[in-house]
Amino acid sequence: PDKEYAEGLRKWQSQKLAHQSVAQGVEMFKSSKYLEAIQYFNRALQIDKQNVEALVARGALYANKENFNHAIQDFEEALSVNPKHNNARKYL
Repeated sequence: PDKEYAEGLRKWQSQKLAHQSVAQGVEMFKSSKYLEAIQYFNRALQIDKQNVEALVARGALYANKENFNHAIQDFEEALSVNPKHNNARKYL
């Protein structure tokens, strides 16, 4: 039980850190600090490579910078994880 608890706690902490990284990335994106934003989104994806919110946010940043190939890749990856994600579908 202790091992399961510790693993569950680590997973929760990782998810929380990934969520915080996405939130910080969004703030950087809104402030036109694109390099910092991409770093936060990438950090979230290092923690959780299937973090749909990070994929969609990074895809939106790529689209905003007219890097459409990378944007499409991120939106498609997000939809492979969650086919019903409204923003990923909308952007694509």
